[in-house]
Amino acid sequence: LKRQDIRRGMVLVDAKSDPKAVWRFRAEVLVLHHPTTIKAHYQAVIHCGMIRQTAVLETMEKDCMRTGDKSVVIFKFMRRPEYIHANETFLFREGNTKGVGRITELIYDAADHKSAAAP
Repeated sequence: LKRQDIRRGMVLVDAKSDPKAVWRFRAEVLVLHHPTTIKAHYQAVIHCGMIRQTAVLETMEKDCMRTGDKSVVIFKFMRRPEYIHANETFLFREGNTKGVGRITELIYDAADHKSAAAP
């Protein structure tokens, strides 16, 4: 095992626990500040524990969100799947935009896992 094979955010877990990384997750979010409106396909950096990765907001229950709005949304990580848990809190930010959320559901999609395994 070489140092270059380890990156920030990786976790060491027991193989018996059947760990799975996910590309998508559902969350309840609150927009703390945003100058205009947030719509589907919005991209922001997710800060959840040691994880720092850009995610795209795929779907949301409202058409748009502004400062102070709450909504249930689905985020998808852009670069690689991450090992996260339900009920974890996270921050998302982009420019002057700031928001908080709580992961309510992990979405395990077989197609995502096949594309992650491909070289």
